[in-house]
Amino acid sequence: MSTAEGRAHLPSIGGYACVGVDFRAASAAVLSALQEPDPGSASLRFLEESDADEVVLLQTCNRFEVYIYSRDPVESSSRLRWLIGRRAGGEVYVLLGREAVLHLFRVASGLESMVVGEYEILSQVRDALLRSSSAGSAGPMMKVLFERAIRVGRRARSETGISRGSTSVARLAAEEITRRFTCGSRVLVVGAGHMGSSIASYLRDAGFTDVTIANRTFDRAASLASRLGYRAIQLEDLGRAIRSADAVVVAVSSPSPVITEDMIPPSDVLLLDISIPGAVERPSSHPPSQLLTIDDLMGLAEENRRRRIVEAEEAGRVAAQEVESFEDYLRDMAADDVIRSFMEKAESIRSAELERAMRILGMDDRAEVLEAMTKAIVNKVSAPIIEALRDAGRRGDRELLERLKAIFEGFEGEARQEL
Repeated sequence: MSTAEGRAHLPSIGGYACVGVDFRAASAAVLSALQEPDPGSASLRFLEESDADEVVLLQTCNRFEVYIYSRDPVESSSRLRWLIGRRAGGEVYVLLGREAVLHLFRVASGLESMVVGEYEILSQVRDALLRSSSAGSAGPMMKVLFERAIRVGRRARSETGISRGSTSVARLAAEEITRRFTCGSRVLVVGAGHMGSSIASYLRDAGFTDVTIANRTFDRAASLASRLGYRAIQLEDLGRAIRSADAVVVAVSSPSPVITEDMIPPSDVLLLDISIPGAVERPSSHPPSQLLTIDDLMGLAEENRRRRIVEAEEAGRVAAQEVESFEDYLRDMAADDVIRSFMEKAESIRSAELERAMRILGMDDRAEVLEAMTKAIVNKVSAPIIEALRDAGRRGDRELLERLKAIFEGFEGEARQEL
C-alpha cells in the first residue's frame, strides 16, 4: 500500500479516527434512527463512502460510532461526519489519532457508558470487530486496535472498582423494581432478548418468584422462563397480563409500540420502558409517573457516576497508559514492516546469487554447505541494519522508515537480472 505521495504506508496511530454520536448529545430517538439492521453491510458502505482503508461500526443503545483506519484520516472522517450528520440531525464528534484510540479504550473500559463500568460494552466491542471482519471492512489495523481495547477494558475492571455494584441499564431497571416492590409482587417482562433475559435473571437473584415472560417468539420466552423457573405467555395475551401485573418491564426492539394506550389499565401498574425506540405508547389519561423510560434512568446513572468517580479516574489513567503502550507497539510494527521488506530483498538476492554460483562452479554436491554459508553472511551483514531500523521505529522516525521501505519495495537488484 502506498500513499498519494508515493511513499510506503506504515502503521501509525495517526491513521485512526472515530466519527459518531452518543447519548450525551443525541436523544434515544436519534440513536434509534441511526441503528443499522445489518452492521456488516453498513460497515462496507461506510468503507466505500469514506475511502478509508478499514472500518468498524460500533452501535449500541447509547452510541453510534464508526472507527476508521485511513491514509488520509482527516478527509475520510470529514466524509463520514457529513454522512452521519445528515441522519443524526445534531452534533457529530470527530476524534483523530491518539484521541480516537483513547476514546475506544475508555469506551471498552465502561468510562463512556451511561452506566459507568458496565460489562456489556466489552462484548459489544468484540462483536463489532467480528461483524466488520466477517463483512470484509476490518483488517489488521482494526484487529490490533480492537483486541487491544478489549484487553484494556478487562484490565480496567480487574485493577479498579469501576464495575462494582450496578453496571448496566438492565441491572438498574431491576433495582428500580426491587426498590418499589416486594418479592411477592407480580412482574411482567416483555422481551426475551439480551436485555430482557438479564432483567429476568436479576429479578430471580433478588428473590422475585411471580414473574411472567412475554416475547414475540413464544419458544424463546418459554426457554427463558423454563431456565429461571418462571412462566411464559403468548404476545397475544399481553393485555390481560398487564392488567394483572404490579410492574411491567419492556425491553424489545420494535419500530412501533408493543403496548398501546388502550392496553394500559387505570390502576397503579408501573411501566418501565427501556426499549429504543420506546415500545410503550405514552398514556394521555394516566399519571406521568406511571411510565418510566430509559431517560428516567439517567438520574440513577448520574448517581452511579458520582459514586465511582475515584475508580473512574484510576481506570482513565489505565486507558491513557495503554495508549502510550499501543503507540509503541505500532512503532515496532512499522519497523518490523521495513525489516521484513529488507530481509525479503536480501534473501531474494542471496538465493539468486547462490544458484548462479553453483551453476558456474558445478558444485551441486556442496549445496547445503553453500546455503548455510550465504545465509550466515546475509544475517551477519543485516544484523546492525536491523537494529538501526528498530531504533528508528522506537524513535518514531517514520520519514526514514517510509523512505527505506519505498527503496526496498522498488529495488530490483542483481537477483532479477538475466544470467
